[in-house]
Amino acid sequence: MDFRWCREKVFFALDCNDWETAKRWISFFSPRVRAVKVGLEAWFSFGIKAVEEIVKNGGKVFLDLKLHDIPRTVERTVSALSRNNVEFLTVHLSGGRRVLRAAVEGSKSRIKILGVTLLTHLSEEEIDSIYGHKYKVLERMKTVAIEEGAYGVITSPHELHIFRCSRLVKVTPGIRIRNVSLDDQRRVASPLEALEKGADFIVVGRALSLDEESSLTTDMEVLKSNLAVLENNISRSRK
Repeated sequence: MDFRWCREKVFFALDCNDWETAKRWISFFSPRVRAVKVGLEAWFSFGIKAVEEIVKNGGKVFLDLKLHDIPRTVERTVSALSRNNVEFLTVHLSGGRRVLRAAVEGSKSRIKILGVTLLTHLSEEEIDSIYGHKYKVLERMKTVAIEEGAYGVITSPHELHIFRCSRLVKVTPGIRIRNVSLDDQRRVASPLEALEKGADFIVVGRALSLDEESSLTTDMEVLKSNLAVLENNISRSRK
C-alpha cells in the first residue's frame, strides 16, 4: 500500500515524551503522512531536535504550540521559529485580531499560520458558559482569520460547516478510528465523516500509535496496519 491519501490528508500527532519512541514514530510516519504534528508534550520533552529529526526523515513539520500571548511576544516567537523548517504553526484565535496579525507578520511567509478555534475537549455546555453563542463566536473568528491572513483554521468536525465556503484551509482534530477511547475529547468524528463535512486535513494520533491493548507501540507492523485502516477510511470518502 502506498498510503497516497494519508500523504495528502493526514497530520500524525507525535504525542509522547520518550525519545526512542518518538524517533521510531518519526521514522515510520514522516514519509507516509502530510506532516508530523509536534504538540506541547513533544516540544517540551524534545525541543528543536524533534523538528530536526522529522526533517532528517524527509517529513514536514506541524508545530502545534497554540500560541496565546501579547502581539509582540507572538511576533518575535514566530519570527524565531521561521528559521527552523516549520511549515505549519498554530495560534489561538481567541487572542484577538492583533495577535493573529502579529503571527502572520512574524512568519515572513515562511510558516503557514493556523488559527485555533474551540478546543475539542469542550462540551457544548462549556462552550456556552465561556464564549456564549457558539456559532456567533465562530463566525467572528472566521472573519478575523480571513481578514488577518491566516492560512487556515483548526476546527472540530462538528463546526466544519461554518468554514466550508471560505478560502481558509480546514484542519480537523478529534478523529477516531475503531473503538479508541475518547479520553478528554468530546466533539469527535470518524475520518470519513470529517472529510465529507469539508475537512482539508485531519489530525490523527492515538488511533495510529496504539496497539489492540491500547498501549503505545513502536511495532512497525502494528503501525502499518493502523495506517492501512485509515487509508481505507479516507479512500472511501474520495469515491
